[in-house]
Amino acid sequence: PPVGAVDVLGWSLVLPPYSSLFSAPATAPTHAIFFYGTLLREMADDDHALRYELMKRVTEIVIARLQSTRQRLLEKSAPS
Repeated sequence: PPVGAVDVLGWSLVLPPYSSLFSAPATAPTHAIFFYGTLLREMADDDHALRYELMKRVTEIVIARLQSTRQRLLEKSAPS
């Protein structure tokens, strides 16, 4: 599915192996906030409250996307 308003792209950069797994083209004028993954990880290493909040939010995103993917796969495999 397309990335929409307030969606997160690039969350994989905060988890090992720290590489970008996905990309998305902009199809309209877009405003984005960019964070250097290395700097964000260093800050999280120094601030455990930040690290906890970051991991909690990334985990919520991953779970939601896995559930969405599962639902789409179930819909495709259902008999017509």
